Amino acid sequence: NSCESPDWFKLGPEGIKNFKFVKEPENAMVTVGRSVTLSCVVSALKPVQYYWYKMDKLPSGDMTSDDNLYLAGSSTLTFSGIKVTDDAFYQCKARTQDGYSLLSRVSFTPTLR
Repeated sequence: NSCESPDWFKLGPEGIKNFKFVKEPENAMVTVGRSVTLSCVVSALKPVQYYWYKMDKLPSGDMTSDDNLYLAGSSTLTFSGIKVTDDAFYQCKARTQDGYSLLSRVSFTPTLR
């Protein structure tokens, strides 16, 4: 988990202290054809927008470019009918309207069994 550069003054000390993960996605091995839901939930004093990013290999830097955007607007990412091609790294970004972000990275591996 890592934080991007927050705007400390707009959020205020209470906003920063209370902006944290309540539930982070977890790495998993999932059988092909099954369903899986990744969840990413934060507590915050201000409204939060969620973004999910996908990369085929573990990046050395930030995954959160528009090219990697997979889903926006939901704290959950659900796959119904996992395919081998879903094998990837996924990152959840929770962002306040003030620009403060929390990031959580996860991977899951589809298996044939």
